[in-house]
Amino acid sequence: MKTYRKQNLDTSVLPQDDFFQYANGGWIAKNPIPPEKSSWGSFYALREKVAKQVHAIAKDAIAGNLVAGKHGVGDNEAQQLSDFFASGMDMKTRNKLGLTPIQHWLDLIENIDSTESLIAAITHLHNDGFSPLFGVFVGQDDKASTKYITNIVEGGITLGERDFYLVKSERNETIKAGFLAYANKLLEHSPSINGGLAQTLWDFETKLAKISMSRNDRRDITKTYHKYSVSAWQKECPAFPWKAYLTSQGLGSATHLLVQQPEYLKKMTELLAKTPLSTWKLYLRFGLLDASAGMLTGAIGTTAFEFYGKVMSGSEKQEPLWKRVLGAVNAGIPDILGKEYVRRHFSEDAKEHMDALVDDLFVAFRARIKNLDWMSDGTKKKALVKLGKMTRKIGYPTTWRMYAGLHIDGGDYVGNIMRAGRHEMHHNYGKLGKPVDHDEWFMPPHMVNAYFSPNMNEIVFPAAILQDPFFDHEGDNAINYGAIGVVIGHEMTHGFDNQGALFDGDGNYKNWWTAEDKKRFDKKAAVLVKQFNNFRVHGQRVNGKLTLGENIADLGGLAIAYDAFMNHLEKHPEENVTLGGYTPTERFFLGFAHFECGHGRKEYELMKLVVDEHAPSKSRINLPVANTPAWHQAYKTEPHHKLYLPEKKQAKIW
Repeated sequence: MKTYRKQNLDTSVLPQDDFFQYANGGWIAKNPIPPEKSSWGSFYALREKVAKQVHAIAKDAIAGNLVAGKHGVGDNEAQQLSDFFASGMDMKTRNKLGLTPIQHWLDLIENIDSTESLIAAITHLHNDGFSPLFGVFVGQDDKASTKYITNIVEGGITLGERDFYLVKSERNETIKAGFLAYANKLLEHSPSINGGLAQTLWDFETKLAKISMSRNDRRDITKTYHKYSVSAWQKECPAFPWKAYLTSQGLGSATHLLVQQPEYLKKMTELLAKTPLSTWKLYLRFGLLDASAGMLTGAIGTTAFEFYGKVMSGSEKQEPLWKRVLGAVNAGIPDILGKEYVRRHFSEDAKEHMDALVDDLFVAFRARIKNLDWMSDGTKKKALVKLGKMTRKIGYPTTWRMYAGLHIDGGDYVGNIMRAGRHEMHHNYGKLGKPVDHDEWFMPPHMVNAYFSPNMNEIVFPAAILQDPFFDHEGDNAINYGAIGVVIGHEMTHGFDNQGALFDGDGNYKNWWTAEDKKRFDKKAAVLVKQFNNFRVHGQRVNGKLTLGENIADLGGLAIAYDAFMNHLEKHPEENVTLGGYTPTERFFLGFAHFECGHGRKEYELMKLVVDEHAPSKSRINLPVANTPAWHQAYKTEPHHKLYLPEKKQAKIW
């Protein structure tokens, strides 16, 4: 039986002082960050392994080794995969074409001569799959989860987060300087634009940043659920022809909209007439070049890497071409790769084992809810109903997406990406007016990740994450429960975190709490916010409010998985043995710690503090264990230890 690898440890550190370093320091020391990466760890190493497995599938498609009936991938699908991948790898043709593949969009922008033609150009770009200023998608109505509705969300700033533009800091000055250099260099590829206009672009995007919602608020459904009839929204925001726009996008049947940031959209559309057309043309041209950079020539791709890879993330070297192309192919036709990945790399035995693990987690969570001392009986009943309605998806979808009608040309990489994007967009828009598809997956099976959907009230675990080091069908169950068990518990707890708890068992945004219960919940969550606010990375504080949902899920997932493992040991006493010098409980927590094993470059870690709702890896291990009585018992902490935390000060929620 495989158990914890001692070479992962750093025994120069006491586990009671820094459990993350103790459990992972040996691995980190032996695994420096590769030059093409901004971070490296257990998650990233597994993703690298999966990328190579998927690359082998793409190469087999080119070699003609994916045969209908033998591998489950149809002849036409194999040809689509082969042609898509080959078109991206043909850098000679891509370099020769230059800007030709996007020239008609550049011409469209160049010919803007009025506010009306500006709006027409924005509408045209949206129809072709670009999304300047705002985004549109069809999803479940948060208050009526059995129905689809059209959503409109803010966008428009290249860096994606307003704090990069508005918060004064040394790091943000470096980012601004890098952006200006990048913008000027990228615009040089477009001969009709004079140089030196990057500052004008930055100033305009700063205006958009000022009217944008904060990241904290964008994650708060109480601030983003705004439902309008199309007619009412047109009156509310008259500076843009919304009805005509929706019709042009194939959404003319929409009767209602969820406008997530109405104030942004109102102020954004007011800028249409107030901003010089020359600035709009500059903004749209840069946005088009920026969005297309990875599809075009090697030189343009390198220009983008110099900013996004080096300045923003600290990477030293660009990813190899095959990996960049595979990313585009995977975005365009993921289920073709997915079905072959599952056939090659995922067993039904592993799926059954995982199913049993999930069963154990549900039993443990149910018991925890029943034993909560801060929740009233009425709210407990509703929480148990929600948990009882929560469904699971493991490994791969029951129905694979097909790409009939999607034309893939072996000599047209940009066209392939754009046509695949429009195919997906039309698939999404086509949901409007149809019953909600509860079989749909929002991740391909070869993605190393997992998720909880509040509207579906479901937890989803793609095949790729269900392998070592997170899950080993033939390995030590102490590690399995500590690693993938916590992942399961984490996703389950998302249904009851500060945002998930706002949805009922049917996936509807609805208050099912008593006012007193909600106050007690918020008081307990505030303890966690304060703890993470006090954690620093490179001298900068973690945003405890932004990361609260993930931190609640980490803490709850650890508690639920530990209970499930204890129940498992009662049923399987033969596993209650010391292995490699570690008790089952010690191995459980070591498995948990290795789940977040990794390190990142300074630039990357500072960027993540701004844009990521996940806290830094070390905090995601040390703070949850410090709040877990069983960990203190297992590692015999005492007041002089750095991670010692009296039980009365520990955050206890789920």
